[in-house]
Amino acid sequence: VVKKPNIFGKIKQFFKDVRGESKKIAWQSWPETVKNTGVVLMVTVVIGAGVWLSDLLFRQLIDLVYRLAGTGTAEDPYLINNHDDWLLFYWYVNSGTNSYSGQYVKLMSDLTITTTIRLRDDKPFSGTFLGNGNTLTANLTGTIYNLDVNNEQGTAPFHYIKNATIKDLTIAGNTYSTSKHAGGLVGFADGTNLIEGCIVTSTLHLSNKYAGGIIAHGMNSTTTLRDCV
Repeated sequence: VVKKPNIFGKIKQFFKDVRGESKKIAWQSWPETVKNTGVVLMVTVVIGAGVWLSDLLFRQLIDLVYRLAGTGTAEDPYLINNHDDWLLFYWYVNSGTNSYSGQYVKLMSDLTITTTIRLRDDKPFSGTFLGNGNTLTANLTGTIYNLDVNNEQGTAPFHYIKNATIKDLTIAGNTYSTSKHAGGLVGFADGTNLIEGCIVTSTLHLSNKYAGGIIAHGMNSTTTLRDCV
């Protein structure tokens, strides 16, 4: 009579088989393991550096081929002459390429826009925007409902500003929002800001709460409104 092995015998046989099979494997020596690990790490670093360099070169190319007129100083501000310039301004801020901190941007004509200046909270507009008495007709739509994420709230021409100045700008048009904190001019204001001589005549069409005619959410900022309607 052949006696069947019990469970412990099966476990013992399993580990015995594993040990036998493992002896058949041609394991690399320690120096070879270190060498191969180094090669993998080096390839990873090279690929990462290549991606970073490609992104840097792409941004530099964009800056060389497409750039706003002006140098960004108070005497020679960057100029937004048309809708293409607005889209370029939008791209610079939203990509994090330029927050315009310490720089000046001047609107040279009335424009109709459908894009909001922002992408994420770590990419605010931080410069001085000179409306020059012109009107932005902003037709915006925010369709994210009731998320507690600032990136998806705050539908406004300027979604997020930080240490910024906006002067002599009129906002017209219509903003439709199903998310919180929609604003006529600014969604979220952070840091120290000045909004001066601005007029908001746009209509907010809301199906959520916490909205503002000029600024929707002041956060913990020190924001001064002067001569605004």
